[in-house]
Amino acid sequence: MEKLTKYSRNLRRDATLGERRLWKLLRNREFAGYKFRRQHKLFHRFIADFYCRQLKLIVEIDGSSHDESRYDADRKRQRFLEDKGLTVLRFSEYEARYQTNQVLESIEVFVCEAFELLTPTLSSKEGEGAVT
Repeated sequence: MEKLTKYSRNLRRDATLGERRLWKLLRNREFAGYKFRRQHKLFHRFIADFYCRQLKLIVEIDGSSHDESRYDADRKRQRFLEDKGLTVLRFSEYEARYQTNQVLESIEVFVCEAFELLTPTLSSKEGEGAVT
């Protein structure tokens, strides 16, 4: 098995509480009908905590492994991904764990701004409220 695939599976198995809480709200197209993947491989080099291909969106949860020593590497990785046309939204483990609704609202704001939706409510089916 490819090393990155095995690592990705381990990350899914050992998810933090914040990642699990957020995943419950993103999986199975629960977030406005958008399909998110968890611990998804990108460019054969990186693993995104959550990824939505349709939105070109990566959601990263920065836990204890993202301390100061990882800051530069995380920023280089983010610049690389943004140069490929993806957007990276970063949240702390604390935010994902204890402020999950605010994290979802931030993702919702990104989607509304990116797709110029008229209303910030994405609980309806995708496409409704879009500017035509």
